[in-house]
Amino acid sequence: MKIPLTVVVALAAWAVGVWPSVDAWADASVLHHALAHALFLVSGGLLGFEAARYAAQSAARQRTEEREYGAADAEEVAQS
Repeated sequence: MKIPLTVVVALAAWAVGVWPSVDAWADASVLHHALAHALFLVSGGLLGFEAARYAAQSAARQRTEEREYGAADAEEVAQS
């Protein structure tokens, strides 16, 4: 199973954001706090992007199967 690079980068950004020294650094000023939140924003955005991409690929795969087999044939193939 391959793990997409976007998921790895998102988890790395999240890990950096919750790292104890970064958490302490974020309390230094409002700007530092905003930068720490930017890490979480990047992490969430990348995970959302990957989820949307997976959903789009899944829908495209399903449409391709329906085109190849037709609706009735797809059910028959799924049952076998």
